[in-house]
Amino acid sequence: MVMMYNMVIKMPSNINSSIKGSKVFVQVLNKICSAKTGETIVLNFSDMEWIDANLLAALGAVLEENIGRVTIQYVRNSIRPKIEKLLAKNQFGKYFHLSKVSDENDTIIEYKITDGREIKEFARYFKESVLFRDAMPVLSDGLREKILENVLEIFGNAPMHGGCDKVYSCGQIFPQKNVIKFTIANTGHTIKENVIDYYAHELNEDVYPEETISWATAEYNSTKKIVNGKSGGLGLFYLKQFVKENKGSITICSSDEVWSYKDNKEKTDRMNDIFSGTMVTIEINTNDNNRYYLEDEISEVFSEF
Repeated sequence: MVMMYNMVIKMPSNINSSIKGSKVFVQVLNKICSAKTGETIVLNFSDMEWIDANLLAALGAVLEENIGRVTIQYVRNSIRPKIEKLLAKNQFGKYFHLSKVSDENDTIIEYKITDGREIKEFARYFKESVLFRDAMPVLSDGLREKILENVLEIFGNAPMHGGCDKVYSCGQIFPQKNVIKFTIANTGHTIKENVIDYYAHELNEDVYPEETISWATAEYNSTKKIVNGKSGGLGLFYLKQFVKENKGSITICSSDEVWSYKDNKEKTDRMNDIFSGTMVTIEINTNDNNRYYLEDEISEVFSEF
């Protein structure tokens, strides 16, 4: 019997969190999302030698969004042992019928699907998986809570702005590169769609910023309703301030834009493909001996003789 498939997707050899890597990754995600209802998609991993584990958050979001609408299969034995072991460690292996294995090196930040209303559950997960890991730079209690608060704002934006029920997250600690990579992803309304809608209906303007992600990461810029002259929008702004001092980075993909902030510089690139949602990747430099405090904590820590 001859088997017919509507689409075979050959996974790229290298998928990483850079702007270039994000473009390659979104091309794959867009193929899945643009498949016609009822089609069969086959994923072939035989060429894949590497994927930044944090990006599995976005792949999981797209799989969950489309499972049932289309049939998604994969080529058995096409996943290299190194990647298969990674998937088995971080809970993503459930899609490939892999049993969980222990994380002997303590470098895994597990793949997690969280209901958009379960903010306390996500807070617990983020604190245990990231903020209190030994690899993290030394943070004051106040700054740790501020980072958590701002990540939770990003988490809360998914159901509020994205119109979605689930938030997907995953990460990895790379000891040899001295970095933690963590990604939050959702499917639904894009940043561009929200900014256009905000300008049209809240500001009554037809012209909106050309670089919508850059606009959304500026201080106080938000598509939330304005209260007392302010509209929020501090989550990404404060994280930008932290990664600036930490020498880390942030990368965001949404719609046809990929935006990055690194070395105190912003960069926006256009993608030929559309990511129907948003993924935010935070990279934290762990080779950092600085101790971090909030400005208003400094007076409590240091006193002049």
